[in-house]
Amino acid sequence: MPGVYFCAPAQRTPGPLCADPLGIQDQDIHNLGAFDMTALNIVTVLWGVLTVAFIGLMIYRGNLANHETDQLFLNETTPSSMHAENDMVVRRLNQIGPICNGVGVVDVLLTLVVGAMWIAHTLPSSLF
Repeated sequence: MPGVYFCAPAQRTPGPLCADPLGIQDQDIHNLGAFDMTALNIVTVLWGVLTVAFIGLMIYRGNLANHETDQLFLNETTPSSMHAENDMVVRRLNQIGPICNGVGVVDVLLTLVVGAMWIAHTLPSSLF
C-alpha cells in the first residue's frame, strides 16, 4: 500500500533499517522521549530562566515606579502616611535598581555566550 510501511521482525537483524513515512528510523522509535543534553542546551535553558527573571524584575520595578510621587507637597493638610509611603517606594526602588542592573548585565553576557556557542556548534557543519 502506498504510504504505509511495515517492518517484519526478520528485518530487525543487522542490515538496513526500516523507516516509517515520517522518516523515523526503526531503532529510534524507542528513544523518542530521549533528549541529548549538550552544553549549548544547558546554557540556553539557563539563559531563558535568567531572561524571564530579568523581565519579571523590570515589570516589578515599573510597577513600583508608577506608585512613586515625583512631587509631594507637604503642608498641614497632607497626611504623614503619604510621605512615609512615598519614602518606602523610593527605598524599594533604590534597593532593586542595582539588582536589575546586575541581572541585565549577566543576561547580556549570557546572550553573547549562547550566540558564540551556537556559532561554534553550527559553523563546522555549515556548507559555504
